[in-house]
Amino acid sequence: MKKIILATLAAASLVACAQEDVVVAPKGEAIAFDNAFVDNTTKAIDPSITTKTLTSFVVYGTTQGDHADNAPIVRIFDGVEVTGAVTETDGEGKATAGSWSYADSYTQYWIDGNKYNFAAIANGNVESHENELPKTISYNAAGQKDLLYAEAKNIEGKNTGNGPVAFTFDHLLSKAVFTFTNTTPASPATAYTYKVTDIEISGVASEGIYDVVDGWGSFTIATNPLEFKNIVDLDTDGNVLNSGEAVAVGAQNTYKSHYERLLIPGTRDVTISCTITLYYGNAIVDVINYEKNFSLTLVKGTAYSFNLEVGLNETIKFTVTKVEGWKNPVVAPDVLEPDHDNILPDTNN
Repeated sequence: MKKIILATLAAASLVACAQEDVVVAPKGEAIAFDNAFVDNTTKAIDPSITTKTLTSFVVYGTTQGDHADNAPIVRIFDGVEVTGAVTETDGEGKATAGSWSYADSYTQYWIDGNKYNFAAIANGNVESHENELPKTISYNAAGQKDLLYAEAKNIEGKNTGNGPVAFTFDHLLSKAVFTFTNTTPASPATAYTYKVTDIEISGVASEGIYDVVDGWGSFTIATNPLEFKNIVDLDTDGNVLNSGEAVAVGAQNTYKSHYERLLIPGTRDVTISCTITLYYGNAIVDVINYEKNFSLTLVKGTAYSFNLEVGLNETIKFTVTKVEGWKNPVVAPDVLEPDHDNILPDTNN
């Protein structure tokens, strides 16, 4: 007998870090920016961004003078690209060294006593914003690019001594990966292995709009399923081996899907499907066309593992019911009747 169990587990909300934790040497009076932290992730064709893989973001920023009540808010950065890299991080994934810059033609300067607000976005499209920070961000999941957002508010300008504006980025998307476990007892059923192929989720959103205040909304459901491909083998660094061919998962072993995928958060009805093939040695002994429908709620900044467990748990056993007795004696034919045509010669003469 085989059992199939599917559970969705939220691994952990991605950790945020206050910008005050990052110490960066001042760069003079010009306004500069620094990527402080993006949560680390694992591999297996993982499209999400980490602190050390982020190479660019765009900045929006405003300033407001303190010289009078109701001083106007003035936008000084309107989607200006900042490029660079983090070269070193500490044990918590925070940047300890790096270099970031933007084009000289967009250079702005700190004004002593003014208040500044900044927002940074990676891979999103700002739909609309007032003369302040972005309000809504549109996103299309087809490109599978991680969507990041950060704010740094109520910074006081000085004539000198302002360090780079340090951003701690949040993931606005959810992330999912499949894991598969062969729950068959490890001994003595080592010959039974599974291969899992064509893993898909249907019913997820393909496009959405993120409101900085209200969160995700205005979804468009994808017409095509999101593919995770096969359960594969990984090396010690988490890289996919054997060109992504399905691995034979032995008893009591667990492997991951070829892809980790980014998903637009929200609640929706989804369908998960895959093909699970059972082998005894090299021979196929069963094929399961697995499909499950359920309601799924995804939260931004959270990684999910869809844990699929399949195994054999009913062992083949033997017993003795009875040893049949002999049937009643049956008279056998007279096989000793002499053959008169072949009488032996009389050896006494």
